[in-house]
Amino acid sequence: MRIAAIDIGTNSLHMIVCRVRPDRSFEVIDREKDMIRLGTGGLNGGRLAETSIAAAIHTLSKFTRLAASHGVDEVIAAATSAVREAENGAEFVGEVKRQLGLHVRVISGSEEARLIHLAAAYAVDVGKRAAVVVDIGGGSTEITLGTSERMQTGRSFKLGVIRLTERFVTTDPLSGRDERKMTSDVQDAKANGNDDGDDAEVARAA
Repeated sequence: MRIAAIDIGTNSLHMIVCRVRPDRSFEVIDREKDMIRLGTGGLNGGRLAETSIAAAIHTLSKFTRLAASHGVDEVIAAATSAVREAENGAEFVGEVKRQLGLHVRVISGSEEARLIHLAAAYAVDVGKRAAVVVDIGGGSTEITLGTSERMQTGRSFKLGVIRLTERFVTTDPLSGRDERKMTSDVQDAKANGNDDGDDAEVARAA
């Protein structure tokens, strides 16, 4: 069996094509990545830019053609912070479905943390040992603890690189004043809970 998995992230879009073996292990036979920065301007309830949407759909079209060339049995697509938070996230999901026939599942921060943990723990063969996984994305950062079989605990924080850049960075290199503001925001996030995006809300709207 062959599966293509697509990650529609805030900063980039990834796809891997895998051959799944009978024991559920897998071999990656192809991969693609495009830096779209889909989430620029769309986080915290803003709108995804039309140019970013067009670029994302162009990349997804390329991905689906590549997947078809490998004769995949299924294409699985998931979207994270950029789409779940944007005012027009449901419109984007609907447009992808209309143009490409591709169903995009918009996942919550909690589900994003769980999937990241399982993927990372599998990749480095954690086994039954406890491991901490940290994933820094464009819109969010996930921190988890668990084994290769399950995540014991995990949280998703609204601390991605695009989000923090848009909020705090006004100079290059980063000024001391902006760095202090950013550091304070990161410290506050430790006490303020999970990234509260809900995949069901966008799915219903789409």
